[in-house]
Amino acid sequence: MAVNKPNRTQENASELVKLAVVSTGTYLSTLLLLRLVKNPVILLGTGMLTGFYISKNRKQIIATLVEAKQHGLELLEKSPSESEDDL
Repeated sequence: MAVNKPNRTQENASELVKLAVVSTGTYLSTLLLLRLVKNPVILLGTGMLTGFYISKNRKQIIATLVEAKQHGLELLEKSPSESEDDL
């Protein structure tokens, strides 16, 4: 039994649909955030929640940032030919 492979046109259409969904989601989330920022009570609440989250997980956040910094320094120390191999 042969399986039909999608042709290039179908693959391109699929990619365009994915792009449209991502674009629509980004647009709608931007509108939602803009409306939320205009309300001072919600803005205060999100600031308090963010502060609580940061204070609760500060050690993990700092460890992640240090790890990302080390990884960035390692990438800068490599020669261009070695970094192309990693991609």
